[in-house]
Amino acid sequence: MADFLKVMDKVWEAEHNHNDALVLHYNKKEKNYTFYGIYPYTKLRSWRKIRDIIKRNRSIKVASRKAVKDKQVYQEVLGFYYFNFWKPMQLDYVHSTAKATEIMVFVVNVGTGRKKPIVKAIQRIVGAKVDGIMGRNTLKKLNDFSEIRFDRLFDVFELTWYDKLVERVPRLKWAHRGWKKRAVLA
Repeated sequence: MADFLKVMDKVWEAEHNHNDALVLHYNKKEKNYTFYGIYPYTKLRSWRKIRDIIKRNRSIKVASRKAVKDKQVYQEVLGFYYFNFWKPMQLDYVHSTAKATEIMVFVVNVGTGRKKPIVKAIQRIVGAKVDGIMGRNTLKKLNDFSEIRFDRLFDVFELTWYDKLVERVPRLKWAHRGWKKRAVLA
């Protein structure tokens, strides 16, 4: 089975390049803090603790480093990603950590609200019935599919997704270069 913790390590690389000072940051364009990409309005109970850390420290970077070191907070963050991203995409049943990483890095960026078109793209890539359901047949085809080929074809899907998104919503152009980098990272 795919290794959830190794996959999350790649997600952290995509999100903040393993720089603990950047895990907690203020997003000017979104007018809010995020911690490991999680916003304060989510059900992450640790936000109360994170807010206290922010208040007690002289800078967001220092607060970020301290919040990252809190093991209880980190376990809750992992649980958040497991239940909100990993589990809905059925990644417990993907054998390859590399394939799970490709999928997870993308899904974390675009959200599970777009799960159906993502699953349909996976199905097209691996030759499964295109119905948008990550079922047994899709998972079998995905598990049997070449890792290298899946990586290449899924990267093409991601890059096309981001190009079309910026075409539809030009104000998001500021993020396009970072999205492209993320797409080929995993």
